[in-house]
Amino acid sequence: MVTVSLDSIVRNILLKRRYSLHWYLEFLLYAKECLREISMDDLQVVNFVMLPVDANGAANLPNDYLDEVSVNLPVGQKLKPLVKDSSITPLQAFDSDFALTTYQLGATQVASALIYNNVFLSGLWNTTTFNEYGEPTGRFFGIGAASPTDTYNIIKSRNQIQLNEALTTSSIILAYIGNGTSSDAATQIDPYAEKTIDTYCMYLFKENNRTYSPSEAKMAWDMHIQQRQILRARMSDLTVNKIRRIIQSNSTGSIHN
Repeated sequence: MVTVSLDSIVRNILLKRRYSLHWYLEFLLYAKECLREISMDDLQVVNFVMLPVDANGAANLPNDYLDEVSVNLPVGQKLKPLVKDSSITPLQAFDSDFALTTYQLGATQVASALIYNNVFLSGLWNTTTFNEYGEPTGRFFGIGAASPTDTYNIIKSRNQIQLNEALTTSSIILAYIGNGTSSDAATQIDPYAEKTIDTYCMYLFKENNRTYSPSEAKMAWDMHIQQRQILRARMSDLTVNKIRRIIQSNSTGSIHN
């Protein structure tokens, strides 16, 4: 995949407008702000990173993290996705020496839950009714249900991913959307966004420069909006065939009076 860097974009802006390199740092700042903005909703470059998990089942989020796409366990060549569980507490547990530790739900509670599900509720089998085809008609509310262990929660206040305590692993693979400002973001800018960053830099340059009038800054902003619309159209994977399939899948035959 062909990509561009902020350095090449900024240098092209300066060369096309015959500005010296004295303006490089200012335009680089403008370009960085634009990249951060369009990475949230237009580009949405998905990054993959392997994160080590500490003894308390937590992993630190990347510095450029915005939103997670998936959290996975590496299983050979494949990825086993984990399920997000917002009930996992963001508070950490400490022992008597104020050292971080796990909550340790304990084998007693787990065993009691299994006994409750598999032994106590087994008496309901005698009251379950069946129809004439041998099919159960109900009364199986939650029987055999156990608490899943392949869960996680994103704790932004701690800048960590907290895994379920019952899940034992040394690393996880996080697929996430970054803000485009990490150290390797220079190799991940889509060429479709080059003109959008160009117009945004000129808008901020005219907005913060006293030699330009508000109307000129407004014209520069309108040009940026036009380029951003073009960027969204280019990044969209919607085709005529997809639109046709959407219409066909939502069309059903009906009887008309």
